[in-house]
Amino acid sequence: MRARPPSVEDVIRAFNAFVQYRCKENMPVQDTQITYIMGALRYLQQNNAGTEGFGLATKDLRMAIITLSFRPYDEGDTARLQLAKTLYQELERRRLLGNESEEKLESSVAKGSIVARNLIPYLKILSACGQPVEARNLVEQYFDSDLKRFAYSPWGWVIKGFLRQHAEDEVLKTISIMRSLSMPFNQSVHQTITSYYAKKGDFNSMKRWYNTAIDDERSPLLRATEDVLEACIREKEYDWGNSVFKSILERRVQSNRGWRLILIWAAAKGKGVDEIERMMNVMLRRNEDLPDREHVVPDIMMINGLIELAMSRDDPYTAERYVALGQKWKIEPDVRTLLLQLEYRLRVGDLDGARATYTRLQAEDTSNDSHIPLVNKLIVALCEKKGSYNVIMSIVDDLSERKATLELPTVAALCRLHLQRDEPNKIDPLLSTHTHNYSVLQRESIQDVFVKFILDRKNPDSQAWDAYTILSPAFPETSLALRTELMSEFFSRGCDDMGIHLFGYMRQQQNPSTRATVDTYTSCLEGIARAGAKSRFGGKYKSAYLIHNMLKVDPDIEPNTRVKNGLMLAFTACGAPDQALEIWNDIAHSREGPTYSSIQLALQACETAPSGGRVVRDIWARLQRFGIQVTREIYAAYVGVLSSRGAFQECIESIERAEAETGYKPDSLLIGTFYNAMPHKDNKEQVENWAKQAYPEVWKELLAMGKTVVLEQRTEEELEEMDEEMKEMEERILAPHRESVFNIDRSVEP
Repeated sequence: MRARPPSVEDVIRAFNAFVQYRCKENMPVQDTQITYIMGALRYLQQNNAGTEGFGLATKDLRMAIITLSFRPYDEGDTARLQLAKTLYQELERRRLLGNESEEKLESSVAKGSIVARNLIPYLKILSACGQPVEARNLVEQYFDSDLKRFAYSPWGWVIKGFLRQHAEDEVLKTISIMRSLSMPFNQSVHQTITSYYAKKGDFNSMKRWYNTAIDDERSPLLRATEDVLEACIREKEYDWGNSVFKSILERRVQSNRGWRLILIWAAAKGKGVDEIERMMNVMLRRNEDLPDREHVVPDIMMINGLIELAMSRDDPYTAERYVALGQKWKIEPDVRTLLLQLEYRLRVGDLDGARATYTRLQAEDTSNDSHIPLVNKLIVALCEKKGSYNVIMSIVDDLSERKATLELPTVAALCRLHLQRDEPNKIDPLLSTHTHNYSVLQRESIQDVFVKFILDRKNPDSQAWDAYTILSPAFPETSLALRTELMSEFFSRGCDDMGIHLFGYMRQQQNPSTRATVDTYTSCLEGIARAGAKSRFGGKYKSAYLIHNMLKVDPDIEPNTRVKNGLMLAFTACGAPDQALEIWNDIAHSREGPTYSSIQLALQACETAPSGGRVVRDIWARLQRFGIQVTREIYAAYVGVLSSRGAFQECIESIERAEAETGYKPDSLLIGTFYNAMPHKDNKEQVENWAKQAYPEVWKELLAMGKTVVLEQRTEEELEEMDEEMKEMEERILAPHRESVFNIDRSVEP
């Protein structure tokens, strides 16, 4: 079925609404959304070519490329790069045609040239997506004419792009080009490179660049020094770090930021909380010799830095002492302090303490949403530790009121919680609100929650099916292989109606990558066979007929021997062995011909088919006529057919010549098949007496395998005519006369 395409007007409205919202909220665009944007662009270019700009204004396209530039995304994001190039080329085409002029621009956006406004987001994307050379060429080309007002920013993006590629020679080349354009290697560029290596943990490169002279001979920025000292603390490189620390003292940095560094370095070198407090007193005494404008007093930024240091060392006790130190000095904790406290309490599993901190956070101004990631972690921790459901949902509701996006692990944890509580109605709103913010790769972790729930047999069939009905529409990208696995699971649960429903969904897909293949048909038939074999009264043959008919009319499937083997397997297990033998006849006369599995399945069908005696003689004659090697499984199946006809003596003779025929001595499969296929209890006792004397060791193996009581099989027509009372009465009458069979493995792979 092909859906009617949307109207051009609807696509334009959807495109503009999406990019405007994302741009306004500074929300990154994920890979799935990029696919939709690209699809919308192509649709409009093909179906609305007669309209100027194919219906999209230049400002809308510019807003789209700005939205694409919002991080995070990685170097391998080729879809983002391709879409950005498409948008930039269209913007430049319109600019060169003169469709937009400076005079037309609204005052709110008339900052810089049209070239610059098209180029800035494009440069960010090029640099971040592995194309810094192209970005540098564009910056060099347009720097003097259009980009000079942005100073070092464009060069910074380019340099970071090369740093991500470990292309230091290109970084040096970029610095040389900058100098040729009267842009010296200044403190800002020095800090960009030094801080990058410091945060990446490349200590040698960090040292080399930190010691690289700045063109105007200025000292490194304090931000660069902070990052370097933090790297020294992480790597425990105190000897070299001391020289950097001394440079701060020599520069007599008299600022809160400088003193923060001094206190943190002292704590990192082993100073205790009491010694840090004495240093804070020294700080105050120094103020006596300084003018008021240079006075420095302990503040929350210093306390927070000390807490962060303790946390980096997994020392929550010391972190709490620093919080207490701040309180002693009447330094009011800020949002950052509470966030740090929340984080280290979560680390040690103090959920009650974390909840108390969260309650305090709610009273603070958290308009910048810096608390959102940690609150997400709190929700996940409460879900994992089986915390109070009402507490969890109150926190979720609080985030919803703030219109905060729940993080990936949080959505996964909440989905798991609602599934376990049998609350499927609460999952749909959760997924529809948040999953569109994640990439396809990220969405897999949420999808995995549903898959694991379905595959867990501890969960009731009805709840497993509810989980699938949520999974299917919410994750249309679910692979054919995974859907096939889920289909097989429902069949294994005995829910053949659910398995067939799932198969029907795959069969109707338009996308070839998710449409049912011949292997999917085979898996479905195997599932029907399992469900039929487990059925209390059997009679599942209608399911096998349904799939057979689907196969006949499917224009995309060319039935092969394997899928026909699946049909034999399904028809035999569901009580229609004659139909299975019709399939065998088709295989025997096909160009591809039968496999060993085909022969074994045909022989198993002969055990219960009225015409089985005639067919088995024909099969066996062919095997002998063509000199086909008989496997132990085929030989056991042949004996099973003889046994099902009550041919006791013929079975014994066949078993005694088994080693000569197959090269295998009689084993549990052969003797067990002989016993299992023999009809009636009295005949089975005769087999048992013979086997105990002839093959006592094999009989012991069979006893170790255990037995299963055989249940009667009925057709679906017979089942429809029986009410529950009649079934119960039949159960009471037949129970004493039931036969049991050994649990030997006679399964066949199609």
